[in-house]
Amino acid sequence: MAAEQSLLNLKEEYQDSLSIIAYHLGDEFQNEICENRYNLYQINRIPTAVFNGRYKVFLEEVSNIDSIYNYYILNTLSESTYYNILLNQLNNSTINLKVISNSENPTLQEYRLFVFLTEDSVFSEIAPFFENNWVFKENLFPLEGINFNATIFDTFDTTFNISLNQRNLNVVAFIQNVNNLEIIQGKSLKLGGER
Repeated sequence: MAAEQSLLNLKEEYQDSLSIIAYHLGDEFQNEICENRYNLYQINRIPTAVFNGRYKVFLEEVSNIDSIYNYYILNTLSESTYYNILLNQLNNSTINLKVISNSENPTLQEYRLFVFLTEDSVFSEIAPFFENNWVFKENLFPLEGINFNATIFDTFDTTFNISLNQRNLNVVAFIQNVNNLEIIQGKSLKLGGER
């Protein structure tokens, strides 16, 4: 699929500056979180790409997917943020997450912190047996996320364990404005080294 290949190319180019989560609907990868996100973003047609929680693009109406992806990614990368997210794998099962406030004037918006687990190289059991990447697998925090309003130069620091086989897994952490759905910062970490 052209959209999947474009994302693979962009992930290679932008590395961990680009975080991707694929929420599936209508196939064996669908679950409660996927349904929650579809409702949250008010998606009524698939496949739809959502950039930074704000910009929706129905991919079947796009002729040049690469240029559309690059347009939204470059616009997002140019925006400033109040927070810096750090993810580190401490050992085979433990992940350290730090969120650092880096502004003297933090916003008073209501934010929530989400941490998801995604999986690469997942094959559909139903024809046409596509390989799927960044498939949402598990929510590592509560469904609604956790309240996150760091004060000036404050640091949120926590560790959590991954109990699943780490092959092809990614941890994705992001901070989202609950009022306008803007994702103001995100970070991803591929577990266990190379696929």
